[in-house]
Amino acid sequence: MKFRYSCALLLALLFCVFSVSCHVKKTSTFENNTVGTPPPSMPEGELFFYLDDLSGTVGDTVTVRLNVYNNPGIAGFSLTLGYDSEKLEFVSGESQIENGFPAINSQIPGKLRLMCTKSGGNTIVQNGVCFTVTFKIKENTVSCQTTLELSLADEKDTVYTFDDGVSTRISCMFHGCTLTITKK
Repeated sequence: MKFRYSCALLLALLFCVFSVSCHVKKTSTFENNTVGTPPPSMPEGELFFYLDDLSGTVGDTVTVRLNVYNNPGIAGFSLTLGYDSEKLEFVSGESQIENGFPAINSQIPGKLRLMCTKSGGNTIVQNGVCFTVTFKIKENTVSCQTTLELSLADEKDTVYTFDDGVSTRISCMFHGCTLTITKK
């Protein structure tokens, strides 16, 4: 039963990979796994996904790090990263989860669905950077600050674990980031 459920989840994820516009690389190691400074609003003990604040210059690319903290051993996730498509253009994404099956749905401007799962009932146990997403700051952007938000945007988004072969949704908290943009 556990194997069949894992295969069904894997097939669903692969369908997403091949049916949407994807720009994702899979890494074989958990590179640059330094945990950024968790936001002060983070309650201790809660599973928490957050983005590091960053800055960039008009015309350049910036890489946003999606971090996980207080990870109890999740089996996978599907999260939405919202951004201002008037200021930012999605370039690529890269999973930092060892032996994970990542995908990014970039069909809707201003929204990215970041997905990753492990097969065979295995879990993602690392804390730290689990995804990086690169954006280009558009040339017509003025000096400003813009926010990037993380959420479970609809019923397709979830964070889950396996318990005796059964997928169980688990609760988590999110914290977006601020991108400070300067003109050249």
